[in-house]
Order: sequence, then C-alpha cells, then structure tokens
Amino acid sequence: MRLKTLCQWALAASVALAGTARADLVATDFWTAGDRYLVQDDSTSREWLSPVATRAHAFGDSFIQSLFAQGFRYATRAEVLDLIEDNFGLPTPVAPGDATGFAIAQDFFDVFGIADRMGCYEGNVLVKCPRTQGLTADVTAPGQHAAVGLIQFGPRGYLIDNAWRDTSSDTQLGSWLVRGGNAAQALPEPGSLALLAVAGLAAVPLSRRRKPLGNLA
Repeated sequence: MRLKTLCQWALAASVALAGTARADLVATDFWTAGDRYLVQDDSTSREWLSPVATRAHAFGDSFIQSLFAQGFRYATRAEVLDLIEDNFGLPTPVAPGDATGFAIAQDFFDVFGIADRMGCYEGNVLVKCPRTQGLTADVTAPGQHAAVGLIQFGPRGYLIDNAWRDTSSDTQLGSWLVRGGNAAQALPEPGSLALLAVAGLAAVPLSRRRKPLGNLA
C-alpha cells in the first residue's frame, strides 16, 4: 500500500511539474553591486549578459569586443527566442500586443531589466512603452542584424522581432551576449525526473518477486 501511494504521488508530481517546469534563471551582479546584469541559466549552464548592460552600443563595437575577450559571443536569434519561450512564454509578435504579452514582458523585465522607458503614441495618446531589445548573430541584410526583445505598450505587450542597422546606437537596444554551456548539457526537467521515479518504483515489486532458480522447490 505504501509503494502504491508513493507511485501515485510521483505520478501526480510529474503531471504537475511537466506543465510548470521552467529554467532556473538567477540574476547576479556583473560590474557593480546591484546591477544584476549577469543572468545564470541553471538548466543549460549558460550565462547571459542582459542587453541593458550593452545598450546604446553599435553591433560589434570596441566595447562589445572587450566582452568577447571575457568569453561572451553573440547569441543567435533562435537561442534568444528559446530563452524567452522556455522561461516566460512567447507572446504575440504583433503590435500592440495583449494582456498576456504584458504579463510575459513584466516577468522578463524582472530578470533582465528595462533598457528604456519610452513614450509611444497610440493614435494621439502617449502611452508608456518600457522595452528591452538586443541584437543577435543573425544577419538580415548587408549591415543589419536581427534584434529580439519585449515591450509593454500601455496595458498590453508583445515580442519585438525585427532588424536593426549595425551602426545604430539606441538606448532601447543592446546586444544578446552569452557564454558557457549549451542546450545539450541541460539537466532533466523536474517532470521527467518524476516520471523516472515512477518507473523506478514500479520496478521494485517485480524485482522482489523474482527469485534465483536455485531457490525454487
């Protein structure tokens, strides 16, 4: 009976965790106390530098190159989209977005910070539009790279996924820099671990029933 209860608990845990499992992002300081620019992804052993840390710097300028010397590289657009989707959910990329996009953007800002708190016009009305966006390694045209980020547009929010000129140096725009491990090094998700536990527990009674042939009467 106890074994059955344990199996039921593990199975229930696996179902619950499978729907809520997310990478464990931890923001820490990089240059100065309290800047929270370095974000550790415990699920992949990667370290992400918040685009806020490199805002207003053009693609690959001397400042960015100094970070390459510290082991960073430009992340691809796909890597950034995976980071956002795996940890926050992927909102609509269509402006002005929706309430779900607002909530996702807020969770994203809580970890990576806000690069700029701009004012955007919706018709003739000026609304707040805090945003954080970063250049990626993906070339979209000569002298342009793809840029990905999130924005809150009044009470709504959406995914920014567009192209920027390499010479741009805007306060809303930084770079997506990453260093360290890769997705292949990711640890099993909690839901997967619970399923393995179920399999292991289910095997216990079978192993107890089996007896060496020499013990048969």
